[in-house]
Amino acid sequence: MPGNTGVFIAGTYAGDVWEVDQDPCILLYGHQGDLLDCATNPHYPHVFATTSVSGKVAIWNAATHKPIRIFPVGGGTHATCVAFSPDGKQLLVGLDNGGLKAYEFSPDTKQVWWFKAFDSAVDVVRYSPDGICIAAAGHDRLIDIFIQQPQQQSEVPWRRLVRCSGHSSAVKHLDWSADGQCIQSMDQAYELLYFNASTGQQLKSSQRDTAWASYTCLLGFPVMGIWPPDSDGTDINSLDRSPACD
Repeated sequence: MPGNTGVFIAGTYAGDVWEVDQDPCILLYGHQGDLLDCATNPHYPHVFATTSVSGKVAIWNAATHKPIRIFPVGGGTHATCVAFSPDGKQLLVGLDNGGLKAYEFSPDTKQVWWFKAFDSAVDVVRYSPDGICIAAAGHDRLIDIFIQQPQQQSEVPWRRLVRCSGHSSAVKHLDWSADGQCIQSMDQAYELLYFNASTGQQLKSSQRDTAWASYTCLLGFPVMGIWPPDSDGTDINSLDRSPACD
């Protein structure tokens, strides 16, 4: 560093920036590889999680700009998507081999569930508004919905409830309705479909007036205004509505 003999800054293959002197320290943490997904914690607003092709999941403190925990998903796979439970205590991770893993986030990170849901990569995972169900979708063009099981009845915390089919390409975006009764999903072919979350049946009726717990799909009446004139599907790749809908 200029004017400071014996101190220099170094960038590493892992994506970190170090200040190297007699007491080396990391100035800036990063991911080793492309960043794939980011999820905020609904109960702890300063906490968010990220995934990358490095095979690790990082949980960050936005206030300190430092990681709270960084852990590998193991098994020679990497995490492709993440979502926090509504109470902020659990983290759901989708994997590139079609698997799903759930981790207890607080007070410690501990894997509590593993399930091989698909043959190909999982691209999106979402908890229902009440945290009772989870939905996962991806390259297989399918959507699986799982329901939580009472601990006194089963050692497996989740079981598959229904499978939704109808998409013609990989499913990239997914949202739950505010009442948890249906989901909307969008794929790479820009199909926006709706499904009953209890039966898995596709809903053909208009969902224009449905209240959504989140809105990440790129199409639909509530987000018509985001598309500029003469735009195509490559102009907007992601969106997220604020929880307060403001």
